[in-house]
Amino acid sequence: AMVSHAERLGVTVQRDAQVIDLLRDGASVIGVQADVAGQMVEFSAPVVVNAAGPWAMDLNKTLDPALVADTGWAMAFNLLLKPRSPAQVGLSVFPAVGDGDMLFLYPRGENTFAGTWYYPFDGKADGQAVSETQIDLFLTALNGSLHGIHYDLEDVLSVMSGLLPVTQPGTTQLSGSDQVIDHGSSGGPKGLYTQIGVKYTTARSVARKTLRLAKLLP
Repeated sequence: AMVSHAERLGVTVQRDAQVIDLLRDGASVIGVQADVAGQMVEFSAPVVVNAAGPWAMDLNKTLDPALVADTGWAMAFNLLLKPRSPAQVGLSVFPAVGDGDMLFLYPRGENTFAGTWYYPFDGKADGQAVSETQIDLFLTALNGSLHGIHYDLEDVLSVMSGLLPVTQPGTTQLSGSDQVIDHGSSGGPKGLYTQIGVKYTTARSVARKTLRLAKLLP
């Protein structure tokens, strides 16, 4: 929805393009070089923003190898389950296992929408599939949280997941604020910025923060 809105406002969106390197004029960034369907294409720009989410720090190993930054991630996922929800309204329940975060059960037609389960993630962003072991732990937590319910792996219709930044790698302590890195201020390429948001609803504010830091907004 946000991409479609940007396109309606006149923004050009280049899909299926992988950034390979920066274009530079001395210490300043003047664009990027990208692989577009097997062809090397150059895009000129006064400012480059790395907003690749969980891929951002891996990309920075190419764009700014001297950067010292270690952002950890936690996997967060919800489940759509076959049995009908035990109530006609949403429920907040305390898990029988896990780190103590509250879980929810919400009716969704003839099914149940349940979440959210977190666990430390230390793999590559491309391999962020949720393991069956973690799904089973989540179901165990749900089953022990409310009398009379029992979910198992055969009840899982779909898994909705994503990676979220944490305050310390190896934990599920979610970061409470967005992060914007001005690479030029620490000796890196001038005009390169990295932004890491904490949730969808703050995307606009972190974009505005980045553009103000780049002096593209008052």
